[in-house]
Amino acid sequence: VWEGGGGPTWEGWGGRSANRGQCAQACRMPYGLVADGTLVDFVDKEQYLLSPQDLCGIEHVEALSRAGVACLKIEGRLKSAEYVAATTAAYRRAVDEAWEKIQAERGEKTPAVPTSRPEITREDLAQIFSRGQDGAHRGLTSGFLDGPAHQTLVRGNSPRHRGLYLGKVSHKTDARRNELWIEGAAEDLARLVRGDGIVVDRGDPQAKEMGGSLFDVGDPVAVDANTWLVPLKF
Repeated sequence: VWEGGGGPTWEGWGGRSANRGQCAQACRMPYGLVADGTLVDFVDKEQYLLSPQDLCGIEHVEALSRAGVACLKIEGRLKSAEYVAATTAAYRRAVDEAWEKIQAERGEKTPAVPTSRPEITREDLAQIFSRGQDGAHRGLTSGFLDGPAHQTLVRGNSPRHRGLYLGKVSHKTDARRNELWIEGAAEDLARLVRGDGIVVDRGDPQAKEMGGSLFDVGDPVAVDANTWLVPLKF
């Protein structure tokens, strides 16, 4: 398999070259794994074995700049206008701040980063587009920028946008009210606002997903200092 994200393997298999804008998204399809002639039965029902998480190197921009990198390519295939706007703004600010620091160390004058330029966090980027599947993996990965990451680069539970992990469904009230109570980290649940899209993952990538846009976010109930229970209405 071509680790760079398509390339010769898929072109030889299907006749469509990702290097020429003809990607068929074959790496986002479900696959089975056969080991020693036996189909592996994954406990957590992982099926998207070639679908890696999305690369995010925003924390490494300064190190990359010091290493001599002068150009960053941001993947944009099949992404929304919101994704393009947020991602380019985030990396523009990161590059400017990195060069401001580097040039200050050299004693060179450099224009200050405009204060009107929005600060976009890693969580903001993940909310716009990421393939996160659980609390331990936040949907974006630094890939091999942090060293070998063969065991964490691919989670395999979903090929689609998943956004940020919020928590677990605690309980459901009267079905006629379309209300779910979610238990999760307070800092994550505090981000919720009306209109946000929510999906409930039952742990089976083939099962029909439930969710929708939030009609209202109720008042949180503190479980402890770092955990909330929040009612969500659809």
